[in-house]
Amino acid sequence: MALRRLRGPLLRPICRARRAFSSLKPWEALSESQRAAWESLGRGESWHRTPQKTLPSWGQLQAHQQAAAKHGLGLHEESWEKLRAQIQAEAAAPSPSVSSGASLARDGAGAGAARTGAAGLAGVAWSVCKTLAPIVGDALDGAKHPGLRLLGGAFRYMADVNDTLAAPVTVDDVETILYLDDSGSMRGSVQGVFGKSGLHLGQDALDQVVPLLQGPTRILKFGTLPKVLLPREELSGPQETAATATLLHSVVAAQWNGTSGGTYMWKMIEEDVRSRYLPGHGRLRLIVITDGEDTHSPGAYCGIKGMDALMKELQKQGFDVEWHIIILGRFQAAERKRYETLAGATGGSFLALEEAEAFQSTAAQRFLAALKEKPGARQARQQAYLADTAAGRMERVEWFKALPPPGKGLQREDACEPCVEQGNLKSAELWMPTPPLLKHRSCANDYELFVFSSSPDLEKVCNSVVSSRSNIIHGPLASKNPGL
Repeated sequence: MALRRLRGPLLRPICRARRAFSSLKPWEALSESQRAAWESLGRGESWHRTPQKTLPSWGQLQAHQQAAAKHGLGLHEESWEKLRAQIQAEAAAPSPSVSSGASLARDGAGAGAARTGAAGLAGVAWSVCKTLAPIVGDALDGAKHPGLRLLGGAFRYMADVNDTLAAPVTVDDVETILYLDDSGSMRGSVQGVFGKSGLHLGQDALDQVVPLLQGPTRILKFGTLPKVLLPREELSGPQETAATATLLHSVVAAQWNGTSGGTYMWKMIEEDVRSRYLPGHGRLRLIVITDGEDTHSPGAYCGIKGMDALMKELQKQGFDVEWHIIILGRFQAAERKRYETLAGATGGSFLALEEAEAFQSTAAQRFLAALKEKPGARQARQQAYLADTAAGRMERVEWFKALPPPGKGLQREDACEPCVEQGNLKSAELWMPTPPLLKHRSCANDYELFVFSSSPDLEKVCNSVVSSRSNIIHGPLASKNPGL
């Protein structure tokens, strides 16, 4: 149904591509994402009706404006400059009469269309719709002209082809991949959530996650087979994400429809990572949104414990991986705990969306905060996992690999004298990033604390340092543990 609604408005710019480059499409005929794109470009409804100012050159556009042009309007540098020149020419030329306009339309429908032919149409469509290619491909499937249907088939797989042909990337910084479960079960009602499907909850999650995606990012959906929705692209910084997030969400959401069959996950992720990346000094940040467990991977990769085979192989290849996982609906306790273990052991984060308003919860806010880069926070999350394993609340996985201690961006401080005098902090190191969140109970100094302590009595350490020991992160002293 969603594709049928998209088909008309998406098809018209293709079939009338000559008009799109000679005059602006009426504001009323623009989709919501197209309007958002024009507004982010500083060309809203009033300008659209009477364009008195010309468009800036591509090089004059800011990063988020280029993203708006690409994702919202399907324009890249060449097609943008072509549109800019056409508008300048129209502004200098006298307006055509109604009769001449009608004649031009008849010519476009007759001999002009014949002269243009399939090759001309394909050329224009290619420049306009690279980024929106999969959606355009679905729209062209319904065209009557066989050439357009053939073109639609090519467009549908353009993102996959571009992604496959790109050279593997060495992971020297943070590389993000978002994996969206597109299995058929996503269309069904979520257990425990009245009136919402997995896709509905997933879209809610997407609304929250997309604005936080920064740096090089790829987006895939997976079912029986994976499909690339967004080839690797450098996403904007926080100050430029509003327009980019809206447009990116529109493109991804339109293709995330629960039509990809079963759930082929762990082996798919391994193959995707190994084919597209080379291990380096950085890390892979893998974000998964799913409503179930792997059902289609072979052998040890199948089922909830398939994550173990995947992690062993990725570590063997030399990759540093950080997992952020969102599960949709209610899971068996063992399954839920395994996903939580995968995230915690790698210094990532976990969220179970079990109700429609779940993103208002404290757990959801912690999850979203974990997606924002902050020095030392990943180590703190892994230390929390270690504390949970020591207390028997979490499983210690055999592939666990401790992270190095916090480095750049943190200051190493000695414990303050009043606390040392209590005798409980003589062997503790305090890593304190800003802003401060906690206070020393004894001296009331402000600190945000990541405590790596060799004290055999961690309870005493926690009680002597902060008023709320549930917020303290404790574990082996970094300097005495080569793995940290």
